[in-house]
Amino acid sequence: YKESVIKIRGALLECKSEYVLKAASGDDLFRIDEVRCTDLYTDSLRTATLFLFRRARVVKFKYTRCESGASITSVHKESLKDKILVPKKIISSSAAEAGCFNAEEFWLKVELAAGESTLRPNTFVNMSQLTHLSLSGSCLEALEGGGHAFSGADNLVELDLSGNKIGTLQPNTFVNLTRLRRLRLGGSRLEKIERELFNGLDSLESLSLSRNRISAISAYAFISLNALKYLDLRGNRLDKLDKDLFRGLDSLAGLNVCKNGIVTIESSAFIHLASLRFLYMFENEIQSVNARTFAGLEASLEELDLARNKLLLVEAGTFRNLSRLRSLDLSSNHIEMIEENAFDA
Repeated sequence: YKESVIKIRGALLECKSEYVLKAASGDDLFRIDEVRCTDLYTDSLRTATLFLFRRARVVKFKYTRCESGASITSVHKESLKDKILVPKKIISSSAAEAGCFNAEEFWLKVELAAGESTLRPNTFVNMSQLTHLSLSGSCLEALEGGGHAFSGADNLVELDLSGNKIGTLQPNTFVNLTRLRRLRLGGSRLEKIERELFNGLDSLESLSLSRNRISAISAYAFISLNALKYLDLRGNRLDKLDKDLFRGLDSLAGLNVCKNGIVTIESSAFIHLASLRFLYMFENEIQSVNARTFAGLEASLEELDLARNKLLLVEAGTFRNLSRLRSLDLSSNHIEMIEENAFDA
């Protein structure tokens, strides 16, 4: 019983799992102190069984119904390969305070009940051991409480809010999540990114805002994201990249702004991105670029994709100072002239 993963499935789904597991809890057969990841497929566990997993390194849960009248209830019809189904009682405040888990990773997938569209403040209070939280595809429209939306979940490293119907996010929504490394906000209905939205995200490395309706991003909106390495803005409605848009992104290595409808890139728009290696801008409406467009990227940029834009002219010196550039895609444009020395390095 020193396998890296123990999976309980099959017959347990067709019987009263709580009794089976409760009976097993005192049996040596069910000791899993050496287990690295628990992976259960049942929705009938009881609080007592938490102690079975107190030494597991990875614990993955999924809310399926709620006993206390809160809004997290339904089962999502998806592949449950790495999810555990449990009722809300399992992670009650008393259980959390009792220190039932010493897991290195604690995963939770939750959904809103039919008719619910708002996440209430302090939903995750006393859940300090939670590390991975997914609310994706939950028809979520609003997060109430501003900075209290995720109070208690201070140790989150990954948060997935993708595939919802969120139109706005209040400033400081994530202010308590100082350890968060990955944030997914794609596939929703966001229209504007305010300056203080990302306050507190000192450890964030990956941010996805793709496939929203974003047409405006406040200057300095990313000023606090000094650790961010990857930013995905593809599939929005931006028509211009301003010179202060990316200020603060000192560690950014990859930027995707494709499929936006961008017409104008201000001179020195990328001046603050001294670490940027990959820049994807295909399928926009860009008509011209020059050497000033890529100022700040001279010592870092390795891959540049400008395919399927409306470029007519490649000016002399446009790519002259991009000494580390290895891949350049200008295909499917309307280029009529490439001036001499356009590609001089």
